[in-house]
Amino acid sequence: MCAAIQTALVRAGSAARVVMKQPNDALIEGRKVAGVLTEILAPTRPERPVSGTKWALVGVGINANFAYSDLPEPLRATATTLRDCLRIERIQRDIDLEALLADLTERLTAAITAPANPAGSSPARR
Repeated sequence: MCAAIQTALVRAGSAARVVMKQPNDALIEGRKVAGVLTEILAPTRPERPVSGTKWALVGVGINANFAYSDLPEPLRATATTLRDCLRIERIQRDIDLEALLADLTERLTAAITAPANPAGSSPARR
């Protein structure tokens, strides 16, 4: 899952190195640009479509199309935005949010549905 998020953020336009800080932060130049929350949901209610199926709920929040100066003052030392990373790289455009969402969804789906490797760990857990 980490690789999927890294790749999607880089493909959104930033040439800066995106680093995943475990367990759930994406950093550019040491500052948080995205966060990931995951939860495994086991069926506990009869209205769930398939008995015994577990669900992975994945939420990704990305600081995308707003200025670094719009961040609350206490967060400015530790956070950044994709738009400001592009401006630092002298690329004057906003992030294409629809393209970023489509790319991220495709990559996360592939990571989550990939079969486990012989050692027993799924690529989604790396």
